[in-house]
Amino acid sequence: MKSFLSTIRRRVVVFDSPVHTQYKRYGFQTLPDSLNLTHPSFVKKIHTEYLKAGCDVITTNTFNSNRVKLSEFKLQGRFEKINREGVRLAKEAAKTKFVAASVGPTGKVITDSAKNVYKAFAEQVKIFQSEDVDAIIIEAMEDIVELKTAILASKENSTLPIVATFYFEKAATTPEVVAVVTESMGVDGVGVDFEGDINTAKRILSKLIQFTTLPILIRFDWERLSVSDLIDTGANMIGGWYGTTPEQIRSIKPNIPTGRIKKRTLPSCTYVSSRKKVVKIGDFPVVIGESINPSGKKRLQKAIKDGDFSHIVQLAVREAKTGADILDVNLSVPSTDETAIMPKVVSLLSNSVDLPLSIDTTSIRVLEQTLPLYPGKLLVNSTTGEEKKLKRILPLIKRYGSALIGLTIDEEGIPKNAKKRVQIAKKIIEWCAEYGISKSDIIIDPLTLSISTDTEAVMQTLDALKEIKDKLSVATVLGISNVSYGLPNRKLLNSILLSMAISRGLDVAFMDPFDKAMWNTLYSSALLANKDPHVKRFLTYFQLLSVKETHHSLYDIIIEGDKGKVPSLVEASLKEMEPFSVVDKVITPALKEVGERFNRGEVFIPQLMLSAESAKIATNIIREEMGMHRDSLFNKGKIVFATVRGDLHDIGKNIVIAVLENHGYEVIDLGKDIPSKKIIEEAISRRADIIGLSALMTTTMLEMKNLIEELHRRKINLKVLIGGACVTRKYADSIGANGYANDAVEAVKIVEKLLGRNV
Repeated sequence: MKSFLSTIRRRVVVFDSPVHTQYKRYGFQTLPDSLNLTHPSFVKKIHTEYLKAGCDVITTNTFNSNRVKLSEFKLQGRFEKINREGVRLAKEAAKTKFVAASVGPTGKVITDSAKNVYKAFAEQVKIFQSEDVDAIIIEAMEDIVELKTAILASKENSTLPIVATFYFEKAATTPEVVAVVTESMGVDGVGVDFEGDINTAKRILSKLIQFTTLPILIRFDWERLSVSDLIDTGANMIGGWYGTTPEQIRSIKPNIPTGRIKKRTLPSCTYVSSRKKVVKIGDFPVVIGESINPSGKKRLQKAIKDGDFSHIVQLAVREAKTGADILDVNLSVPSTDETAIMPKVVSLLSNSVDLPLSIDTTSIRVLEQTLPLYPGKLLVNSTTGEEKKLKRILPLIKRYGSALIGLTIDEEGIPKNAKKRVQIAKKIIEWCAEYGISKSDIIIDPLTLSISTDTEAVMQTLDALKEIKDKLSVATVLGISNVSYGLPNRKLLNSILLSMAISRGLDVAFMDPFDKAMWNTLYSSALLANKDPHVKRFLTYFQLLSVKETHHSLYDIIIEGDKGKVPSLVEASLKEMEPFSVVDKVITPALKEVGERFNRGEVFIPQLMLSAESAKIATNIIREEMGMHRDSLFNKGKIVFATVRGDLHDIGKNIVIAVLENHGYEVIDLGKDIPSKKIIEEAISRRADIIGLSALMTTTMLEMKNLIEELHRRKINLKVLIGGACVTRKYADSIGANGYANDAVEAVKIVEKLLGRNV
């Protein structure tokens, strides 16, 4: 019997161009999946044409057939019929070729819980399992959390091979993160759905092959890109996307290599990731910032109790600026509900800094609530060698593809000697192997004890570290500052231990990232331990250190979003500058700098909002000083904003409005689910310069077109700016919108352009 897995691992495989990318070419305007019931012969015809063109795999016409998506079209009652017919039509056409069952996004943003989205994917996958398809293809995901949820639902409700593809055009996730996450969760192939140019395609493929050995699929417009270039770069599964016809595949198929593909290999190492960044553990020493830990920190304890998460975000942002690679998050405070708090804080931090997180908790319930929502590959801190703990935590680590810190503690406590600690480390590794957890996902901590109570403790720790590293071949970690507890001159002792540990092979250090001496020691010790080829990191670090400025101006504080420091700095600035100059030469440039960093992926929405709020505080102080009305300081233009009729989503709209307001525009927010007629009338009555429209769903974005047509019909000269999760620049151009913005920062630039201002 033919095997899908052995085939994609052995040779180049050609996929079709899915029905949902082709149906409009034939004049259909309905949900493509509904054609399984209304026009089955057409669906089968499309499959047959691609098979005749030489495709090895066809995908079922079920991309939109999860119950959540079908409900947008009031087709949820026909869920099972649409999916089963989709499979039947593909299998009848395929005969001896492979059929991959398509699972597409729900379109829902996963925030508090992934349970409903998991359920939607699971019930679809169960049908595919029962219909005996050859594989599942999770297609065109744009959110890493939804991708993880779909993979989990597929693995736990079927035995089918899984290929997962990602659509990067508007996503906040990088190819390397997708590679690390998908491989750690056990899929069988990974890929990209792509509409761009050849250089971008090759860059994405190059990133993927650096971080995974999985077979790689790229689906693209064959008219625009070179198939041979993509295969040479690393793809061994290729398929069509929008614009790719059977004729194009037929013409190029003879040129596709038929021999056995070369197997890719990568050195074994540990990866963790955030939504945007992968951290590799195993080369240069990695630093885990330990500041978000309430032990002995009254202000942080109070912030956690009061739900003042902005303080935690500011700590995280400051840690990230020091150069920390990973942030440890410990929220354990008596009389607080860590199970409720941790997912919220992790979500907030994931959108505030681009560093991977380490979750420091002993609660299984906290992990159960947090792991499903983390947008990347999480580091769990930690387990011990106690069997009852291993039994509880290892299934979760395996299920969510996380990495794990293992402490060399067992039922008898912390061993005094190195030999016993190595034995516990070996036990943890063996238990992990039984659960299918690779050595590359394990980091062992041989434990730092205070030298004040046992002067032999440090050498036992260092001996254990070296043996674990050399003989067990896993990554190692130490909490550095424990060594100096109860002693004077703690910083010196911490620094020396760090140097000694690096010389014995330490991979990861928990340390105070605000301690300059520790960084000096780390870079110097890594160089001397031959962990810094060509002295690159050492030179870069000390060159940057020499030019850093310690002075914080109002400009810096607005960029950092440190609201508490704004008032005093505004007062200081007003002593040196005229009020309008403070706005024009400090506040506005700071906001523009934050916007540019947002565009480069260096800051995220929460930081953008903190900066906007800081700017608002500053401008309000200036208004009060001058006795001015709110609108007299800024009067750059007026915008009427609304979410279109039928759409109840307004999170993105609210963010855009907040940023526009803090750039000096008056914004009238009409709310959500607003008819086009009301939007137009409000814009006229309020003498608006621009109408801003937001839509999240494909079904509601048509209202944007209706509004623009109504403006043209009535010959009303109002500019229209559109945006939203489902909206693209191409769609904006097609309906005659004056501007399209992908995010709040771009919205400011487009508004300035539409109003004839300098961008």
